[in-house]
Amino acid sequence: MEYSVIKGLQKEAERLAQKRPPLPTEISALKVRLKRFAQRHKECLGEMPAKKYPLQPVIEEKVIFDDSGVVQERVIYHSEELVKVPAHVYYHQEAKGKKPGVLLLQGWESLGKYSFPFFKIRLAQEGFLVILPDNRCSGERRRESNSEIEQLNIVPVALSLGKTFMGMNTYDNIRAIDYLVSRGDVDPERIAVVGLCWGGMQAYNLAALDRRVGCCVAINANSTYRALIRHHITYSYHTCLGTYIPNLLKYGDTTDIYALIAPRPLLIANNANDNWFPLEGYQEICRELEGVYHAFGKPENFKHLLSSNLHDIVGVYRKEAIAWLNKHLKKSEEGGRKDV
Repeated sequence: MEYSVIKGLQKEAERLAQKRPPLPTEISALKVRLKRFAQRHKECLGEMPAKKYPLQPVIEEKVIFDDSGVVQERVIYHSEELVKVPAHVYYHQEAKGKKPGVLLLQGWESLGKYSFPFFKIRLAQEGFLVILPDNRCSGERRRESNSEIEQLNIVPVALSLGKTFMGMNTYDNIRAIDYLVSRGDVDPERIAVVGLCWGGMQAYNLAALDRRVGCCVAINANSTYRALIRHHITYSYHTCLGTYIPNLLKYGDTTDIYALIAPRPLLIANNANDNWFPLEGYQEICRELEGVYHAFGKPENFKHLLSSNLHDIVGVYRKEAIAWLNKHLKKSEEGGRKDV
């Protein structure tokens, strides 16, 4: 440890974090701060295509599950000209009209679009149309034996081109929203994103960037970079190179990204029974965001939940996520979304 670079990195991270003032609770000052940070956040995510390539979606397969009445479609669409995304779409066979759309994002080293076997079916039974794509380097989009090797091959090349791993996945998620709103059976005014672990980090970065996302849920995904660097790198090694956004600590922290979602509905939940997202950082985020949502006059649009549970969207997480989506997406059926 004496010769390790860790202490130097921690000291520099602490220096940058201490320079960051808390988010203002006065609305005009808060809006100025968020507008300035929004540009920095976009820059830190790296280069994204200037022009969107046509989606050219193809539904390759459709099956109905006998035990639930839920339809699963296998869909392929373009994110970029040479980037295709395989995804699964779920909805109930008896659902009529335009449905609220949910982009569901997996955590790392998971089953790709086969993740969340119970949660995605339950969402479809509740009346949502759900899309679950493979992340870059996962599922069918992985060529190497594991995701870590895939990242170590791809991410350095992407960085040399001005791209970041979080930025590339965020762009894919923007295209997933494009696909949702292109469907005739989805209401473009009722779109949500829900993510677990690194998928939760993708979720709040997407919602911060794309205001078509009217509701966000990030589960077991929430801490500050300050806390991650202070506690995490000293005892465990993180295989997900998308966790850290280059240069972000020079301009703010993850709390500032969450604040870009306000006043749209945001639910964050953390598991005290794992050590991937330090509790200290989660609590700091909760305190500041409560002030942000009060400043916007929408305290009811922010909720946080701490539990001792599994690292998955199960139990209380599944219950609270579904209740949150029902509350904030389905009420628009009675006259339009009222939270923005």
